[in-house]
Amino acid sequence: ASCLAATIRPAQRDRPDNRLVATASPGFKARGFNQTTEPDAPYDPEKITAFEAGYKYASRALTFNRSSYYYDYKDQQITANQDVNGLPQSVLQNAAKSHIYGVDADVRYQFTDRFQVNLGGSWNHARYKSFPNSPFYLENMTTHAFTVTTIDASGGHMSRAPDFSGTAQATYTLDVAGGHLDLSGNVSYSSKFY
Repeated sequence: ASCLAATIRPAQRDRPDNRLVATASPGFKARGFNQTTEPDAPYDPEKITAFEAGYKYASRALTFNRSSYYYDYKDQQITANQDVNGLPQSVLQNAAKSHIYGVDADVRYQFTDRFQVNLGGSWNHARYKSFPNSPFYLENMTTHAFTVTTIDASGGHMSRAPDFSGTAQATYTLDVAGGHLDLSGNVSYSSKFY
């Protein structure tokens, strides 16, 4: 794999550090075979082209990071449950095309030598651009058993990819027995995901 990256930052070290960052890089995940199927069903290599641009700021009291990204997948490998000889099995298969783009940011502020707060959040748009043979699970309302079938999931949400997420943390440091004790509380949020 290769990567192109650029960083712009000030030459003076006595001032807060400001950086503009940009990267463009391809990625690759090898092809393989599902050992649980008869015959062993192959899946294609996964390829990704990733772009990211961001801004970073750091001073003694304040750190701020913000980035925007775009990931373009071809033949993304996903795990699906399928009936193989009457038994549920996890197999890898390819979604034809998908993309992810979004924005994330985090900030840390040191109010005093003992107290700091961290906040972070992201908006993430993750969709299948083309996935005509996506696995789909139909529930039999009488037996509550699931049957695996296929649907066209093109334009649908990618799995395990919430649109919004966020975190907040506060930390207070105490001097204890010649050392330090950090007391912290954390809160996190995630919108629903598939």
